[in-house]
Amino acid sequence: MSSAKTSQTIRWKSVSSADGYYIYGTKASAKYKKLGTVGKGVRRWKHKSLKKGTGYKYRVEAYKIIKGKQVIIANSQPLYSTTKGGKYGNPEKLRVKKASVNVKSGKKVKLKVNVTGKELNKAGKKLRYISADPSIAKVSKTGVVTGVKRGTCYLYCVARNGLFKKIRVRVK
Repeated sequence: MSSAKTSQTIRWKSVSSADGYYIYGTKASAKYKKLGTVGKGVRRWKHKSLKKGTGYKYRVEAYKIIKGKQVIIANSQPLYSTTKGGKYGNPEKLRVKKASVNVKSGKKVKLKVNVTGKELNKAGKKLRYISADPSIAKVSKTGVVTGVKRGTCYLYCVARNGLFKKIRVRVK
């Protein structure tokens, strides 16, 4: 996602079986509104005529046409971004203390991740943690990794604007 003073450009990865995408968005504190629909070959969309220095949130839904009806087959995580020109900015970089973590089965370890950018507010510093394989390692909302069973998987630390870092976890 990229920001300018009066616009936001949203990008997403394509869903192979999708026939198109719905884009929803609004100011950060309001309810989502449908902003547009694009075809399957499109992977970015620009929201124009926005207020500078204002926070917005977005969501993208992939749809497939089944028996003449558009059926939602995938949803994105919500993305939050602030247009330029205000007091607060967007996360620009994530720094992870360790790109690879070892943990024993049944034990816990805390991830250390720093978010940097121009004058981030409290919401701008928030991260989401996602485990690619929760059967091997689980991760809490606060970044505490719990080893479940022996193996290797990846965790993702995701900033509110979609910026992310991948961390390898080996459970012994």
